[in-house]
Formats: sequence, structure tokens, C-alpha cells
Amino acid sequence: MNCMSRLLCCTVAALLVSPCFADDAPKDKGKDKGKDKGKGEKPSSMVVSKLEAVELTSDQKTKLEELAGALDNGMAELVKGGFTPDLFKKRAEAMKKVREEGVKGKDAAAKAMAAMDATDEQKALLTKAFELQAAFHKGVAGMLSEEQMGKLPEDVKKHLGHALPKEKKDKKNKAKAE
Repeated sequence: MNCMSRLLCCTVAALLVSPCFADDAPKDKGKDKGKDKGKGEKPSSMVVSKLEAVELTSDQKTKLEELAGALDNGMAELVKGGFTPDLFKKRAEAMKKVREEGVKGKDAAAKAMAAMDATDEQKALLTKAFELQAAFHKGVAGMLSEEQMGKLPEDVKKHLGHALPKEKKDKKNKAKAE
């Protein structure tokens, strides 16, 4: 009897203690690990988060908020109109095929758009999305000084470098040549 009561006490104790060691939430596994399912990030968040490393003036912060708001609102409208992230993927695949053929620049973009498996309406939405992103990048690149641009990570410099105003590009190219 003594052995049975001990066994029963140990079993009850194990049952009472085991919930303390259980995980509160199931762990994400697989491809979507770490992603916020159903809640996409704002389109401007990547660039805005990287700009935190740069010391922005209050005027620049205000301008950045305006630019980010315009991009986020514009993209939200496009999503309401039927835009999906799959369109970016389709275009990326088409661009990859076009680049493999050796086509570059604006010709590559036009050829990829024509080769995409999408409706004309979807292509128009994608074009509008690229215009919104370009306007955002151009606005951000235009407000930053050369010193601030130098402090940015390389991936952000690449995105913003395409949108630099012509006079800033000329200065940048002269600096590289020297």
C-alpha cells in the first residue's frame, strides 16, 4: 500500500507540474517561419527602419513620414484594386528570363512586362506600384546629404542610388573615379 500511495503522489505531482513546462504558443515550422501571417509589413518599413542608423533632422523626419505615408496609402489602394505580391514574383521571374537573354535596362523591363503571364489590369497595377516606389526612393534620396548616404547599408544605397537626382549621381560618379 505504501508503494502504491507513493506512485499515486508522484503521478499527481507530474500532472500538476507538466503544464509549467509546456510552450505557450506552438513554434513556427517551415517556409513561413517568422512571418506575420496575414499582416504584411508596410511597403516603406524596410527603408525607414534602415534610416534609423542615420541621424535625421526633424525636417527630414517629417518629410520621411510624409513620403512613407504616401507610399503606404498608395500601395493600400492598389491592394484594394486587386494588386497582390504574386505580381512582383511573376515580374521577377520574367525579368530573370529576359536578363538571361542578355537584355538590359529599360528594354529588359518592357520586355519582361510584355512576357508576364498577367492581365493588362494587373500590369497597370504593377506599373503603378513601381511608380510609387520610385517616387518614395527619389524623395528619400533627395533629402539625404552625401554624409548620410555614406552611413546607409549597401542594400539601401543600391535602392536609393537608382533614384538619385542627376546632380547627386554625377558627384557620386566623380568621387568613385578619383
